[in-house]
Amino acid sequence: MATNISSIHIQPTHIGEFFHNTREKSTVNSICDSSKNYYDKTGFEALKLYEQDLEQKKKLYYEKHKRSLPSNTKTLFSAIVNLKENSTIQDVEKVANYLKEKLGVTIYQIAIHEDEGHFENDKFIKNRHAHIIFSGLDKNARSIKRNKLNIHFLRQLQDDVAKILKMQRGRSRKIGERKRLNTYEYKKAVKNLDNNIQELKQKFKLDKTKIQKYTKIFDNWLNEYVGFFNKIKKDDVLKLFTKFLTKMNNTISHLEKENKQLKEQLSNIKIEHSKIKYELEQLKKENEFLKKEAQKIIEKTKQLDSVKILTKNKKLEKENKELKITIKKLKELISELRKQMIELNKQLNEHEKIFSKEDYQYLSKLKKDLKKETLKEIYEEFMQYKQQTLQKAKNKGLDIDL
Repeated sequence: MATNISSIHIQPTHIGEFFHNTREKSTVNSICDSSKNYYDKTGFEALKLYEQDLEQKKKLYYEKHKRSLPSNTKTLFSAIVNLKENSTIQDVEKVANYLKEKLGVTIYQIAIHEDEGHFENDKFIKNRHAHIIFSGLDKNARSIKRNKLNIHFLRQLQDDVAKILKMQRGRSRKIGERKRLNTYEYKKAVKNLDNNIQELKQKFKLDKTKIQKYTKIFDNWLNEYVGFFNKIKKDDVLKLFTKFLTKMNNTISHLEKENKQLKEQLSNIKIEHSKIKYELEQLKKENEFLKKEAQKIIEKTKQLDSVKILTKNKKLEKENKELKITIKKLKELISELRKQMIELNKQLNEHEKIFSKEDYQYLSKLKKDLKKETLKEIYEEFMQYKQQTLQKAKNKGLDIDL
């Protein structure tokens, strides 16, 4: 059962505790059924209330002081309240209202945890407690840490909470006495212990002699970090740690052999990688050389094509010169022949006409295809067609000079 000794502990906190209290954020503290836990707001509901309230108090602070709220101001606090087995939600709300009235703060969230505790002689001892999350600024936007959370208030707070919860008041801590670690301090201590163990594993190859030596070191760590918690049996932890070190020593030996094999594999991979890298560099050089050679061939081909075109043009010019005729003159001859063919047709009856539409289209095509490079070919074709036309006229008894 939970102890009947009352205790309330106030400390700055952060917004993550909204979700820790509701178990929306997983936590190692929860070691049994959390379905009986209580909270009045979800993490997001409490967070929204906090943000709205803080924004209003920042504006109020600026109106009073003509400057922004200092960035290092603690704006969120948590009160952890020890409870007895039959403490009710209403009892916790009374404590919350007391804080609200005495400190002038806004209450953001109330939660009761039924799922935390520890085992003692195979028996689970429940740590039944409540969390009250409230503002670090009072209704006048003043810091409660600086202005209200003094030693006199905190002592009176312990008295009044014990009366509200009808529990025996806890003993005040004497000067120089170690204080109780909160959840976050405990986690930090365990983390430091774990870091020291990891450092020991990495720096030393453990044999039996060293195990005994480091067991003494570990004993000092226990006194430093775990000595705060009188529920832990140090001798049991030492036995467990000795077994752990022995097993760890065997594991390290196995890992060293495996590490040696991996190093050999890595060395072979590096050699193979160097070969591939060298071959790749050679291929790159060869590729660059081939690119340059291909460019040379392209340029040379262009030059040869230019020479061929130039040679062909000169040959055509020579042939056309030998023909002693120009494109213009040949077009005139084609047009003249067409006119004479039309005149010849006019001299004949409709059914006797010797030149058709196709003949005229043929002459038009010759003119259309007439170019510098086709001059000789079309000239020869035209002269042949002209002879055929002359023959047609003679066959009709027409005596004309084409």
